[in-house]
Amino acid sequence: MGRKKGTEKTGGRKKGTPNKTTQTAKEWISETLCANWKQMKSDLKDLEPKDRLQLLFKLLEYVVPKQRETSNNIKFEDLTDEEMDELINKLTNGISDENETK
Repeated sequence: MGRKKGTEKTGGRKKGTPNKTTQTAKEWISETLCANWKQMKSDLKDLEPKDRLQLLFKLLEYVVPKQRETSNNIKFEDLTDEEMDELINKLTNGISDENETK
């Protein structure tokens, strides 16, 4: 059984203290990548285009954050005419009418 709710934490790492093992692993990975950069670039060029793209997409996951799906539930019947016009303008911003382009 754990401690009762509201009981102050005792022992262990303080909040915000970095994990030493994680930091050591990150440093080792960084050093290994830097030391072998030329070889890795060469190996990447030797891959088939399909394999090269697959690897690059996998690596992108560690650099570019994944986008989360978002949803908005808009009750159009609750919008005023002004709010509806503003929404339409925002949604159509940058879309030109076919007649204007001809």
